[in-house]
Amino acid sequence: RRLETLALFGDVALPLAAIRQQIAASVDVVVAVGRSGPRRLVREIAEVVAADDGPTVRRLFGRDGEGLQVVASPDRAPRRPDVPPWSDADVA
Repeated sequence: RRLETLALFGDVALPLAAIRQQIAASVDVVVAVGRSGPRRLVREIAEVVAADDGPTVRRLFGRDGEGLQVVASPDRAPRRPDVPPWSDADVA
């Protein structure tokens, strides 16, 4: 909702539905980073998916102890089909 709010503050008068559609089409993933003592760690990776009431996120990876664990596979096809998809071994 923060990106929607920022877009609504702009001078371009777009309807909310158009703003939501643009966000869902242009943002692929959200990476949440948090502190653990003096270090910053990736806490969660989620893909942005379109929904009837606007873009939402679907959790793909989550931190469990010291590493990221696969929670779900992405729904969206890769934008670069020449790059092989990730595997569970890639996120150890």
